[in-house]
Amino acid sequence: MRALLATLARPVASLRGGDTLARAGLAIVIVLLLLALVGGFLAPFDPLRPAGAVLSPPSRLNPFGTDIFGRDVLSRVLHAFRLDLAIAGSAVLAATLIGLMLGGGAGYLGGRVDDVFMRLVDIVQSFPMLILAMALVALLGVGLVNVVLATAIVNIPVFARLARSQILAKRSLDYVEAARCSGASPLRILVVHLAPNILGPVVVQATLSLAWAVLNITALSFLGIGINPPTPELGLMIAEGARHLVSGAWWLSVFPGLALALTVFGFNLFGDALQDRFDPRRRGV
Repeated sequence: MRALLATLARPVASLRGGDTLARAGLAIVIVLLLLALVGGFLAPFDPLRPAGAVLSPPSRLNPFGTDIFGRDVLSRVLHAFRLDLAIAGSAVLAATLIGLMLGGGAGYLGGRVDDVFMRLVDIVQSFPMLILAMALVALLGVGLVNVVLATAIVNIPVFARLARSQILAKRSLDYVEAARCSGASPLRILVVHLAPNILGPVVVQATLSLAWAVLNITALSFLGIGINPPTPELGLMIAEGARHLVSGAWWLSVFPGLALALTVFGFNLFGDALQDRFDPRRRGV
């Protein structure tokens, strides 16, 4: 386990000496994670209660202004960011674990199992992710748990394909053959010998998928089939603010939109930098 953690930590640590974009991505992700952990405590007001005049523009008391109910937009953005990142993280974690089990098992067993599994994956991936997520939420019902389930389900094929391709490339290597000859079961070979050696690409994909998961969650809420009001959520806040842009209340949607853009940009930048460290071919080695 210690060796596994060291393997995963080495590319992250090397970003400190990387190019400017890599360091910027690492810095943004660190700030985002810190905000997700302590942002609720930094919020100056209760996100569900009035904190000033209705539709007050940005001021010293309310740096991001107030909404149509007098609630502090800054406080709502901080709580919304924490909620969106928690939902995205839970969904991506579930998709990663399930995708690793399904894709890894199909790749190791091969044959008819692999063929049937890949055809099912092809069917799921033939639908755009957002459209499939919308259909799942409509089927399961609107709510926090169902948004997590829908986001996880649409991401499972990505990790399943990745795990399958990695297992196919490594299942015939010498150390796997040695484990097989020693009497290790297929489950033990997958969990103990193969899984730790494919975690690099999986971590990169999980980082990139976090950005898309946040976008997916906010898009569902923006369309009115995600998180229910008055819960602070970035997509919901953008949708509510868009109705008041023509009246000059730009801060209602601009600040949540900037928070969303920074989140997606940071995780994509960080994921690309990690991919450069895990894949020597992208470094020109």
